Amino acid sequence: MNILKQRARRYYEASLEKALITADDQMLRISADCTSGGAPVGYVRSYCPMAGDDQGGHWILKDQLQLMNPYFGATMLHCGVFKEG
Repeated sequence: MNILKQRARRYYEASLEKALITADDQMLRISADCTSGGAPVGYVRSYCPMAGDDQGGHWILKDQLQLMNPYFGATMLHCGVFKEG
């Protein structure tokens, strides 16, 4: 039973990651339409190359000194880079 729970959890986490990447992509498109290509004032674009099965994922983050990665939780909370524009 423990193996089934582990597989179900992995499937659930992968589904959430895909949904988050899709939502982030849509938000970035909306943001680009409203702000000449970049993030809204007070926010920055961020990128993690390992999100989405190593396809990469972008997200908008409130402008701060430390990057906070939403894709991997506490295990890789600060993985990624800030992107220009």
